[in-house]
Amino acid sequence: MSRVPNARRQLLEDGAVALVLSALAVAELLQGSADEWQLAVAVLGTVPLVLRRRFPLFVLAALVVALTILTAQGIDEFPVAELLALMIATYTVAAARSTAVATVGLGLALGGAYANSAAASAGAGDYVFASILLTVPWFAGLALRQWRRRAEQLEALTVQLQNSRQEHAQLLVQTERLGIARDLHDSIAQTLNAVVVHAEVAEAAIGDDDVVRHSLARIREVARGSLAEIRQLVGSLRGEQTPGEQPALSDLRLLVESLEKDGQMIEVVERGQPVPGSPEVDTVAYRVIHEGLVNAHRHARGAQVVVTITHGPDLLLEVRNPVARESQGTTSSRYGLTGMRERVQLVGGDLDAGPEGADFVVRARLPQGIAS
Repeated sequence: MSRVPNARRQLLEDGAVALVLSALAVAELLQGSADEWQLAVAVLGTVPLVLRRRFPLFVLAALVVALTILTAQGIDEFPVAELLALMIATYTVAAARSTAVATVGLGLALGGAYANSAAASAGAGDYVFASILLTVPWFAGLALRQWRRRAEQLEALTVQLQNSRQEHAQLLVQTERLGIARDLHDSIAQTLNAVVVHAEVAEAAIGDDDVVRHSLARIREVARGSLAEIRQLVGSLRGEQTPGEQPALSDLRLLVESLEKDGQMIEVVERGQPVPGSPEVDTVAYRVIHEGLVNAHRHARGAQVVVTITHGPDLLLEVRNPVARESQGTTSSRYGLTGMRERVQLVGGDLDAGPEGADFVVRARLPQGIAS
């Protein structure tokens, strides 16, 4: 869309130049004894400049024809405006066309000028003067064309370098993700797998001790759940995981039941009607509540925890639990809160966490995007 107004502007500029030169040429001829034929030739030698950007070689040829007509009539003096028009046309051919075409144009212009000088039996100085007047603008146009070409090459190279930098950054990120995936698989996943195996062996050998059996069963269950999450995380880091494998708010019931088996009292309050939204927001909501419940279980084991979920234009989450003040600033809690805040910010939400009286409260606001 931007090229059309630019082309019109250039056409108007060239038209104005052609009109001014034509008027100057006619005015100069009218001051002498010029006839109508000379006036027509003056118009022919200036007006075609209006099309100099679209048809530069054609315009130059038309101006040379006007000069040739004067040569045929034995006229070696013509308006300065016609000379300026011929110089502009020579410059335009060099600036807008290939070197070969520009060379042909220069030869055409010089041929017309030399023929005019020869017809008037001019001296060597006239040939030198004509050569200078036409070759200087020709070299200027040639230099401009080469500068434009180099500018375009530099622009293309800049785009290529930007693309290469982005690809390099993506490669670094992918390499780092693969490294993290390997570390998770080779360390934590293997450790949890050993925990599951030993828990199963101990459970089979313990006999009828229900308390120990229950504890071992919980160890096995938690370890298996953690192992499954790590495997999902490894798959996600390797780009092999589908969005459907990510946890969502619909999985909250299983999390609550698991913690209640360990003696945690949890009340879930849900307000409003669920709105179909972004899977990413749904996963972040689950992760926030999961971290809040895990922290509550760590710092307020056996106490009442209230989880409030409010559906609306924004998804509002709150996890409230009583907690001993000396346990609120532990390193693991700080890291967990930092991770929650980063997850929430990535989807355009915000999170606030801190003590309120005897309670510790985590609140999050997540924008409810409509599912596509």
